[in-house]
Amino acid sequence: MRLIRLVLLFLILATAIPAAETVHPLDRPVRLNLWGVGLNDAAREIHAQTGIEVRYFLADLPATANTDNVFIVTGRVPLGTVLEGLARRFGFRFRVTATGVVECSRSYDWVAAQPSLSFPRMPPLVDGGVEAMRRFLGELVKPMPVLPGEHTLAVENYPLPDNPNAYRATAVLPPVLADYLERAVRCLEASPGDAPALANPALFARAIQYSNDWGALLGRTVARPRGREPREILADTADQAGVAILLHAPPSVGGRDLPAAVDRYTLGKLTEVFADAWGLGKRAFHASGAVLFEPGDGEYATDFRSRQLFWDGLAVAGFEVRRGDNAVLPATLRREVFPGVWRDPVCALQYSPVTGRLAVVAPGNVVAAVAARLAGMGR
Repeated sequence: MRLIRLVLLFLILATAIPAAETVHPLDRPVRLNLWGVGLNDAAREIHAQTGIEVRYFLADLPATANTDNVFIVTGRVPLGTVLEGLARRFGFRFRVTATGVVECSRSYDWVAAQPSLSFPRMPPLVDGGVEAMRRFLGELVKPMPVLPGEHTLAVENYPLPDNPNAYRATAVLPPVLADYLERAVRCLEASPGDAPALANPALFARAIQYSNDWGALLGRTVARPRGREPREILADTADQAGVAILLHAPPSVGGRDLPAAVDRYTLGKLTEVFADAWGLGKRAFHASGAVLFEPGDGEYATDFRSRQLFWDGLAVAGFEVRRGDNAVLPATLRREVFPGVWRDPVCALQYSPVTGRLAVVAPGNVVAAVAARLAGMGR
């Protein structure tokens, strides 16, 4: 009897304790103060603080990437902010694998799987439809030219007993890309594709919708930063503003001091003072909260483009849209719905004039946003 009571008590307590919320790897908080180290050193510090492994395909990165060339100070910021800054600084892209590892490269080195042969069934094609379908499918597999190995895509006549004018697509692609292609082709007929609301968020990397409200970032107020050395002053600024600050080189020796009369600055103004006083070069701001000092002169640049690559676990959907001015519809949607996502070569949003349907390959929350925007446009 006592054992039964203990079991019941355990079950009650187990159901009363809420399940721990899973934190996406890019949302793990990190605080860095790294000065004159290499990318591998930065990866080790990130792993120590977050448990997230960061891998670089260094053969594809600049020769200086893993020398003493990393200068970064941050407040308590998401790992995604740090990676966006490092990716901009060293010219790479990054992706989150299904196991939570972050991989960084300039190309698709991680596509190690052998190509697979795919034969997606085509909808009925009329005269002139073959070339239109070839262009449409080519848009769905944009990364093909940059992939390692031999990859092909063709649309060819494939006579059937009941349809001598039938066509099929023949593609030699990495398995995951061949899967996206086949699912997208099915969406050109009756299949609506995946249900984004049912997609498991852990299966695809988060799509960050970068804000165009630059005033919210540049207008953050910072009290006169504490410290005597540039590194200390930059670190305190990053901490107060909640940003990551990256430099291409350390501040110049003998730089001028900060103005003594000013007690509070906006982040935009303070970074201008830093650049002028210490010869840090031009400023660039990423909407994720990364502030970069880059070589050269000029006004600051603002950037919302994510350097995150999406590869595994994307949703695929098809939409019936009203015929008419649909030649410009994809461009409109790419501009208005998560604009940074469509720069990823694996993501696609393309209208097929052959079938009058729109095919979308993107993270599930992006597909849902496309559906909502189409509904709002009366499409």
